[in-house]
Amino acid sequence: MAEIKKRKSVGLLLVIRNSEGELEAVLQRRGRYNHEKDWGRESRPGGCQVTIHGGVEDGETTMEALFREIKEELGKEFLNLVIFWEEPPRLLEGDSDVSMTYAMFVPKTALSLIRLGPSSGGIDFLKIGDVKNIKNILDFDKVIGITDYNTVAMFPDEIKAVEMALNFFEGVKRV
Repeated sequence: MAEIKKRKSVGLLLVIRNSEGELEAVLQRRGRYNHEKDWGRESRPGGCQVTIHGGVEDGETTMEALFREIKEELGKEFLNLVIFWEEPPRLLEGDSDVSMTYAMFVPKTALSLIRLGPSSGGIDFLKIGDVKNIKNILDFDKVIGITDYNTVAMFPDEIKAVEMALNFFEGVKRV
């Protein structure tokens, strides 16, 4: 029996402070269709993921993939913000052979630069106290997905990344 090789992936989680001064993770909902799969159905539609997430292509470094994914999913203007921001994306966790997730604190006003791609199901926000309510996306049907948009469901490694990012930035002094 041949071993299934897991595709290497990279993600970025944006963190903001809302108008009440509370930290929020910026999540992206999975859309119903995926333009990168010739408009085929997306698996687990309605589920959430870190702000951007995608595969590392052959011959690409993790950072090259991260920047490409930022441009594809959030737009060129947002990529420019990331490249020239004083604090580079912070590695949260990851197995460099499989998946690496970064986090970055940005001002809420930076969200106006985001230009979502055609496969996006939209943006969602999650406060630190709501992390405990995130459901495991693997508990939902792969085709039907998450039909109640009040439910936040994510892959276990991304739940961990959200919790780590919010806890890290909660400990950082405000400027």
